[in-house]
Amino acid sequence: MGASTSSGKLVFTGHNGLSPGDKVKVKCSLAEFKKLQDGHGGWNDKMKDIIGKQLLLECFDKDKDALVSHNNSGGFYVNAKSLQKVLDRDIQLAKGDKFKFAEDKNKNSELHWLSPAPQSVPGSLKGLTGVVLEDDGVFAKVAIQFSNGDVYRANCVKDNLTW
Repeated sequence: MGASTSSGKLVFTGHNGLSPGDKVKVKCSLAEFKKLQDGHGGWNDKMKDIIGKQLLLECFDKDKDALVSHNNSGGFYVNAKSLQKVLDRDIQLAKGDKFKFAEDKNKNSELHWLSPAPQSVPGSLKGLTGVVLEDDGVFAKVAIQFSNGDVYRANCVKDNLTW
C-alpha cells in the first residue's frame, strides 16, 4: 500500500484491495455496517441510504477510512472493511439514478433506441447525461438528453454508464 501527501495530509492510495477511483458498495447488513462504523467516523442515519448503491471511492484518510460518494452528492467516511469492489454490471440501478456516458465507452452502436428514435445521433455520446428509467440486470432503460435539450429513450449496456 502506498501513501501520498495532499494538502499536508497523509492519504493512503490502497487498502483491503481497494484503491481511489474504484466503484464499490457496502457489502454488509445495516446492523453490521453500523457496528463497523464504531471508531471509524461514527454513524449518520443518512448512511443507510448508500447500502446497495454504487459508490465512488474517493480516497483514504490517515486512519485508512474510505471517503465514498454517491451521485456526486457529498460523501461519508466509512470503514473500508464494509466495502466491496464491484463491476458496473453487478450494480442494480434504481429508477431516477443519474448518469453520464463514460469517456472511453461511447459507442452509439451499443444503444438500442426506443420509438421514437432520434433523427440524427451525435457521433460521440461522451458527456451526455441521462436518468435511469428501469434496470433489468444487463441493460438499463434510460432517458438521454441531447445537447439541444431533446430527450430520447434507449436500452443501454450498463458498462457504458458512469454515475
